[in-house]
Amino acid sequence: MTVISVENVSMAYADRKGKNAKIVLRDVNIDINENEFVCLIGPSGCGKTTLLNMIAGFERPVSGKISYRGQEIIEPSYERGVVFQEYSLLPWMNVLGNVEFGLEGKEKDKEKRKATAERYLSMVGLSDFADHRPNLLSGGMKQRVAIARTLAMEPDVLLMDEPFSALDEQTRGKLDREILEIWKHNKRTVIFVTHNVDEALLLGTRIIMLSAAPGQVIKEWSLGDDREMTSERMVRLRKDIIDTLHLCPCAVRSVITIE
Repeated sequence: MTVISVENVSMAYADRKGKNAKIVLRDVNIDINENEFVCLIGPSGCGKTTLLNMIAGFERPVSGKISYRGQEIIEPSYERGVVFQEYSLLPWMNVLGNVEFGLEGKEKDKEKRKATAERYLSMVGLSDFADHRPNLLSGGMKQRVAIARTLAMEPDVLLMDEPFSALDEQTRGKLDREILEIWKHNKRTVIFVTHNVDEALLLGTRIIMLSAAPGQVIKEWSLGDDREMTSERMVRLRKDIIDTLHLCPCAVRSVITIE
């Protein structure tokens, strides 16, 4: 079943004078099915985060339509949870309070909110740090709190915008494996933006590549359940993805004049 449908979507931003608009995405078409783990990759500035923001409902395309289970997305919703690059934790709240905070608009019962927050803190391995303030946590732990906060809202679709890009390779690899295990045991649809090809190969059931701006879908790869990075198939896939990324085409015209 199709959960997210992106139909002929284009996006552009006007400059300060309002005379020219830079086209970020052009005629993007993507269907994302239930329980897929889709990784979006492509050059910097190709519109990956912009596309994620539109799926979240933070922005609207200038043309085309994005739908969630057949209904056009016009605003944010608890059905689509977002994990940002920044941790965005409230420094005056402890870890448990930060996770509960995301539930305040959804669950009125305080005890139920607390129980839900504790369950998801346990899932990300932070039960022992529930009373700690964010300033006492490492970067990886802060991002775990952010993930727990989003998971606690129990979204149908999880949107992740390069959540581990600021972390060291060892911590990043550990969190990649943890989010993969969480996905395996709590199946939901995931859309994950990354620049890291190895990360996409480890996590994704499907990888979709966007061209340089204005972003367009130029190729996609289905991975299935193979996570053995040294297997012959994965080595071939990795080479194909990197070769395609190096040859990633740019559209000829990326700026339009506003009359």
